[in-house]
Amino acid sequence: MPTDRSYRVLAYEFRIASPRGPGAFLHRMLAPFEDEVASDAARYDFAREPSEAKPWVVYLDGECMRRGTTQDPVLEFATWHISNRAIASDHGFFAVHAAAAARGGAGVLLPGPPDAGKSTLVAALTRASFSYLTDEAALVDPVDGLLHPFPRSLGLDRASVEAVFGPGAQPKWRTGRQFHVRPSDLRPRAIGRPSPVRFVIAPRYEAGAVTVLEPMSRAEAVMVLARNAFHLDRFGGAGIDLLGRVVLQASCYRLCVGDLDDAVDAVSSVVEAGRRRRPRSAREGAI
Repeated sequence: MPTDRSYRVLAYEFRIASPRGPGAFLHRMLAPFEDEVASDAARYDFAREPSEAKPWVVYLDGECMRRGTTQDPVLEFATWHISNRAIASDHGFFAVHAAAAARGGAGVLLPGPPDAGKSTLVAALTRASFSYLTDEAALVDPVDGLLHPFPRSLGLDRASVEAVFGPGAQPKWRTGRQFHVRPSDLRPRAIGRPSPVRFVIAPRYEAGAVTVLEPMSRAEAVMVLARNAFHLDRFGGAGIDLLGRVVLQASCYRLCVGDLDDAVDAVSSVVEAGRRRRPRSAREGAI
């Protein structure tokens, strides 16, 4: 039986019409964003057309966007396209290419380019009792500087899945070599709430390296965040001012990740030490 559901991801509104299998896969990831949308919202139609050499297809507003011999590349394209459209939408946040987590009211921003290990690290932090905010686009409110959750599912390869869940782990939902992990798959009630940025930690995965957490100046942190900002041109000088305000109240570090458990321990230790140093009156409520 086909499904037809509507979603709002940040400011991007769309509908998805799909056969039951692909529809269940997509809804599993998009359920937190299900909402009523305008009648002119974008529409994704998934179908299997047996007469075609590549029978699986997705249309966007009637235009063929991707075909595949299996549904995997079509679903991967759709999830990528939806995420890109959402991040590019007029949502009003300052978005940084970063993962983010929180503990005890302290937001932890993990900026970095693709393949820096952000998703794997934030997944492991979430398993270690941090609250999950995002693995891809960290959303900073330009008015109060709070870090807001963007609870999209994480895309992890097999090595990352086994590093996070243990050897031989097999999450149910995958497309090709990528596993799609919801925040709730990491632990129950994983999604956090808006938090002030108290730590900026720029991770870099380096196989076989010794895991090292070292201080980074606030000026360097502003540069790292600016380099990894989405659509910095929308904010111009105000965006740089915002980043300056964000790091002013944050402890800033670079993190070389050789071993994931060591990296989680390093981040946990510095966050707990920072929380103990802050006076109780300055702490936000627990997450």
